[in-house]
Amino acid sequence: MVLDRINKKIEDCNNSSGLPYKISVSLGFTVCSPSDNKSIDDYIAEADQAMYKNKLEHYKNVQ
Repeated sequence: MVLDRINKKIEDCNNSSGLPYKISVSLGFTVCSPSDNKSIDDYIAEADQAMYKNKLEHYKNVQ
C-alpha cells in the first residue's frame, strides 16, 4: 500500500538521520468515483476524517 511505503521511507530517514528528533506524518485519503455523485468537499471531508483516524492510531502506538 502507498501509505506503508511512505511510512517506511520516513522510518528509514529517521533511523539514518542521526538527529535528536523524529519526523512523523498523518495521512488520509479517499477513493473518488464519478458514479458517487459527491462534491469535492465531500471527498476532502472523507480524506480529512481518514487523516485524523491515522493520527489517533499513531498517538496510541507512541504512548
